[in-house]
Amino acid sequence: MICITVQFRLFAQDPTFKDRDTSSLRWVMTGGDMVTTDVLLKAREMFPHSRVGTGHGMTEVLGWRTDRKHEDVPEYHGILAAGVPDAGTSARICDEKGNILGRGESGELHLGGLSMITSYLGGEQPEAFYRDSRGSWVRTGDRALMSDAGAVFIIGRIKDIIKKTGISLSPAVIESVLNAIDGVEAAVIGIPDAEYGEVPMTIVKHQPTVDLQGVVLDKLGPDHALQSVVTLADLGLAEFPINQTGKVMKITLRDSVEKSRGGV
Repeated sequence: MICITVQFRLFAQDPTFKDRDTSSLRWVMTGGDMVTTDVLLKAREMFPHSRVGTGHGMTEVLGWRTDRKHEDVPEYHGILAAGVPDAGTSARICDEKGNILGRGESGELHLGGLSMITSYLGGEQPEAFYRDSRGSWVRTGDRALMSDAGAVFIIGRIKDIIKKTGISLSPAVIESVLNAIDGVEAAVIGIPDAEYGEVPMTIVKHQPTVDLQGVVLDKLGPDHALQSVVTLADLGLAEFPINQTGKVMKITLRDSVEKSRGGV
């Protein structure tokens, strides 16, 4: 069974799930987004008869997976590696100009290889597709980095990156720290700042009982310092706005923040 991470959260919230027989499942994989340690541990608790691992892939090209023990899966600030590309799949990390970056540097994940399609039905070739001397590639829109051992970490979406003066911050990295706190459900966005261009703000479902700004400062350092913490109620919202795949719609959150500050 292949699930996106939000599905595990929905399973966990279903009061009937604990009574269901899942012993026929031999292998369970989660992907389609970054995977944090708490999600994987919860999935292994929910599917005790299965090997549970992480992975990544697209309709356009195969990706990779890992089903090693949690202790053997590398992590980056609580985000687990998606794994090492399968045979026949090529992966590289590129900057905004398409230059290939080195191991440990974050940028956009580009995929290629023998399994990659060359066009969509009807011959349509979207802008994300391109060719070079090494073959055909697709820009995934995922921000990622590759370790020295070749493991790939998905650390967010390029369009969500916060561009603070001199550095690029991944909201997903900050969210992984915040959502690891018991009782906290948080989303991080970038908001305009006269001095730094953009700075991170977090929106939480409920009023926190701990100092979230202090936690982020301690875990990630001053570059990731939160400008502010607000609740959904502060924005006039009852729930996080989500799309059909269960992902938080950051653009809608930004609009709500702007309106709460007297914007258009």
